[in-house]
Amino acid sequence: GLFFRLDGNGNGYHVIWEFNNINYAPASLLADGNVIYGTTRRSSKGGGALFKYSLQDHSFEFIKDFDPNEVQEVRIRYIKDGVLWLTSDRSYVDNGSIFTIKKDGTKLTKIYNATDFEKGQNPVDFVFHENYIYIACYGGGDLISNSGGGNESTGCFIRIKQDGAGYQKLVTGGAEKGSQPQSILIRENKLIGLFAYSANKIPYGGRFFRCNLDGTSYK
Repeated sequence: GLFFRLDGNGNGYHVIWEFNNINYAPASLLADGNVIYGTTRRSSKGGGALFKYSLQDHSFEFIKDFDPNEVQEVRIRYIKDGVLWLTSDRSYVDNGSIFTIKKDGTKLTKIYNATDFEKGQNPVDFVFHENYIYIACYGGGDLISNSGGGNESTGCFIRIKQDGAGYQKLVTGGAEKGSQPQSILIRENKLIGLFAYSANKIPYGGRFFRCNLDGTSYK
């Protein structure tokens, strides 16, 4: 994989970093002032890596090699209160988590990892709103038949308080709603979600929906 930049007009292509066969498959980027943080899917330990790039002195460095006993397939989502907030798709000890880590790669703290098939697992996106974290869980929730004659996990949308407590399941995917959540937003006090796949009648194409913050009035 490559980390590169372009001018505002789409010209001036320049490679900043070419990933090797140890830390590779870049997965996410997020800017914080004059620093860009990013993650890779693969690393020496196997859980992916966290890197940073300075827009001032143009230095690039890896600052964390994630251990799959803690997290794996990580993606950076937010920088809040001086720490990085990330999702982990899975690890050897759980079915995914929301976690924080300091900007120097130390003090990994799991905020929520009570993930399982019933509650929802494999968090792919989340958003802060008031005292809650709203999470899109790609897996778990329920099972529905797919077009290939097998079964697939529907996924679900949940919320927790920002300390990780107060779990609530808001929307579960299904034959009439869609499956495998991808993204989540909150606008005008409404939860807006995206399923990767539409309902059974239209198995492909995906589906947008919106509902109240407690999961009611789905449409």
